[in-house]
Amino acid sequence: MMRWIRMQWSAARLALLIGALMGAAGGSMADTQNSGAETGRVAEQKFSRLSETKGLTAFDLNGETLDFSTWVPERFLWSQARDVPAEFAPAALFSAFEQVRIGYDPLERDRYEVRLYRATLYPDRVALAVSYARLLARVWTATDFGMSAPDPMFGEVFGGTDASGVMMVNRISVWRRGGELLILRQRFEAERFKNYAEDMAKMVGSLTFKTVVDTPLVGDDASVRALTTRSGAPWVARFPEHWEEIGAPMDLGAKGTFSFWRDTADAKGNLAAMIASVPAPADLPNGPPGNAPFNDLADTAAAMAHMALDQLAPDQPFTLAPVEVSSIGELTQTTAFNALYTFHVELGEAKALVKLDVMLAYGKDGQLLSFVTVAPAGTDLYLEGTSMHASYVQKALLETLTTYFEAAQAH
Repeated sequence: MMRWIRMQWSAARLALLIGALMGAAGGSMADTQNSGAETGRVAEQKFSRLSETKGLTAFDLNGETLDFSTWVPERFLWSQARDVPAEFAPAALFSAFEQVRIGYDPLERDRYEVRLYRATLYPDRVALAVSYARLLARVWTATDFGMSAPDPMFGEVFGGTDASGVMMVNRISVWRRGGELLILRQRFEAERFKNYAEDMAKMVGSLTFKTVVDTPLVGDDASVRALTTRSGAPWVARFPEHWEEIGAPMDLGAKGTFSFWRDTADAKGNLAAMIASVPAPADLPNGPPGNAPFNDLADTAAAMAHMALDQLAPDQPFTLAPVEVSSIGELTQTTAFNALYTFHVELGEAKALVKLDVMLAYGKDGQLLSFVTVAPAGTDLYLEGTSMHASYVQKALLETLTTYFEAAQAH
């Protein structure tokens, strides 16, 4: 358990830390790009989605939100199911979770089958659709074959297990519809992938819901903080309603403004965040060039990590090690540089394992906007569910960064 506490800082201590933002504040990070997106012919085959408009089968799941139609193979038989997968209860993500249908070809029952599930979410632990797919794969598979996340409300994972002596693969597709999930689990023999690839692609790609559901990342009841920028237009950051700001923003004048947040719904005190608006350094008045290697800004990311940990978990020793870095596609056209740096942290005397992410986004005018999210490493299902919510908050903050930089470029 991590206890995040706001502490008061002396001006001298703050000046030393902020002064390190563009200096040597941590170890370097490998200059690699990892977008998380599947690429290449194999990935295209795995995650292909074919839109089939003829012969759709309607599925009534006793609620308009999840009722849908989709293409199914001609010989498929479907049976009702009311099984409750109790193995996911420790994640504390679902107030209800049940298997509702099983479909199969009687002649190929052991080689290819489809299972449908529905789940109701706890709203204060909501996550991205692909995060749910990864959590399910953690239990249903032993080998990770890749993931796809076309948008926040739909995602898929491929994974396999050979526990039976035959490699069985799962294509786990998840749709989030408001406070509910529809889960499509297609299970097949790996060596027969080519036999079923088109059927699987049609089943996912043709799936159409009966009703339209608007599911924003963060609703109108969001917790909001506007940070000033050098252009005068504020960056309006938005958090889920159960997140709260810890005290007032820390305004350091020319050094920047920093705001600290915690998730009040997290009973174990494991989730926190920092957002920051910082002017570019004097030697880079317009920010780094767009082709700057990730490694050039690794020290800045490490300094942001130090600032967040020193402020949110004061007087707790920690070690900080870089893990990976990726660029954010939706920001590439409107920023001079952007990167999401991931660090592995051991915190406190107990050396609690923490996943810390630092987002750096430089506008073309030299304005640096940044956020840091701090969450437990997913060493069990509950902690993975907690970390999933941190990824969701990241996505919401990225959405506000995109809005800010698009508006800045338009002017």
